[in-house]
Amino acid sequence: MSTTATEPGSVTAFEGTPAKRRGLLRMLGVGGMALVGGLAGAAALPKAAAADCQGSPCCHLASCTKCGGRCWNWTCPSGYRKQSWFCMAGVRPIVCAECTTSTSSCWSGTFACSYWFDDNACN
Repeated sequence: MSTTATEPGSVTAFEGTPAKRRGLLRMLGVGGMALVGGLAGAAALPKAAAADCQGSPCCHLASCTKCGGRCWNWTCPSGYRKQSWFCMAGVRPIVCAECTTSTSSCWSGTFACSYWFDDNACN
């Protein structure tokens, strides 16, 4: 690599190949973007046990007490009504349910127990 002075008091210009550290910095920059993208993608995936104390992937259930039964055959204690809704965990339809005293909403009333299941696993 040779150097050439351009004018008195000016910066010396370098001729030849760029310093190897520029390639390293570029590689680190590309690798850093891939790392950030990968972490963002992983954070977007549904996570079991993240939504509520029963470990449902997306329900946000009101009660840690699990209602009895399996799939659509779950039951509520006397005096409570079944209220249910769906949410999606990726491409899986998840059934979320509450046994509540409310006659119109899953989100109000007194809750006896909660329940959730993967609807695809019950078909």
